[in-house]
Amino acid sequence: MPDDPDRGVLVALYNATGGDNWTMRTNWLSDRPVGEWYGVTTDGDGRVTGLALSDNNLHGSIPADLGRLDGMAWLDLRRNRLSGSIPAALGDLDSLTHLYLAGNSLTGCVPARLRGELSNDFASLGLPFCQQSSASAYLGLQVTHVERQANSGRPLQSLRIECASLGRCLVF
Repeated sequence: MPDDPDRGVLVALYNATGGDNWTMRTNWLSDRPVGEWYGVTTDGDGRVTGLALSDNNLHGSIPADLGRLDGMAWLDLRRNRLSGSIPAALGDLDSLTHLYLAGNSLTGCVPARLRGELSNDFASLGLPFCQQSSASAYLGLQVTHVERQANSGRPLQSLRIECASLGRCLVF
């Protein structure tokens, strides 16, 4: 099988969304280059730049692994049967310029990192943007501190976090 760096992520998407029941799945899971798989566009190096799988009977949750497709600029999963939340990992895609998810049964909130200069259909989802709480910002600082402590040569035995309210978390 060819060594396509994004192949594993696409296989995870296929498996997580009932790929055997997709309306169109030409070449998916074959040994053909991923750029020849239905709905997949790639650059000259074979890296995924877009996924156009609208109206294709995808069902299940959107896998967070999609956040590893760092060259992806276009993601269109409209009008399928997807459920669950929008993975925060999609906010890690610095190349993403277009994201379309309407016509699914998504819940929760739109990750705050997806706010900005992104062509999208978020308004039709009826979901609010997630808010980064002061507690999560505080925990981010604490995790950095713990990483520094772990790198100091002393083994980290355990980590316990207790939050009584937003902004009032204790790390043990």
